[in-house]
Amino acid sequence: MSIMIVLADKVRWLLENFKNEGLEIVSKEDAYDLKLLRATRSEESVAFDEYLKNENLYP
Repeated sequence: MSIMIVLADKVRWLLENFKNEGLEIVSKEDAYDLKLLRATRSEESVAFDEYLKNENLYP
């Protein structure tokens, strides 16, 4: 059996286990948005301009 097939099977098994545990795989853009939201988490309300200021903190 090819090493690529074995590797692909292991990756599928790993992803299935993550799915069964409730883990959701998101896009880079979604992860980026979550980082921006986390940066303002302690604020009761945040002006949109302030929210966008944190945009430059993350690549």
